[in-house]
Amino acid sequence: MHLLTEFHEQAGFFFEAPPEYDPKTVKEKWNEQMPPFMVGLIPVIASVKPFTKEPIEASIKSFIEQKQMGMGLVMNNLRLLMVGTNKGPGLADIMEVLGRDEVIRRIEVGVKKLR
Repeated sequence: MHLLTEFHEQAGFFFEAPPEYDPKTVKEKWNEQMPPFMVGLIPVIASVKPFTKEPIEASIKSFIEQKQMGMGLVMNNLRLLMVGTNKGPGLADIMEVLGRDEVIRRIEVGVKKLR
């Protein structure tokens, strides 16, 4: 972000859930495996304590490895649900700032919207 006028576009997701999702990212990254995977991730996120960057990253990574999914694919899709696109600051940083309840809500809403 270089100008204040770019703030909403670059960081608005911290204050408001994405009203829509980048169609290009959805087309390239979202597939039939993602809804059940993301729903399965909810209890993992719910159990992260403390809800800070390092435990968030470790828990998600462990779940991805356990399910034998691709790290890049999952992280891009999780970012899509959090911010509406596949760009932005570190995903665990975003999740920590949003908080556990909002992260879970964005996953639930995103899965429903993208089915």
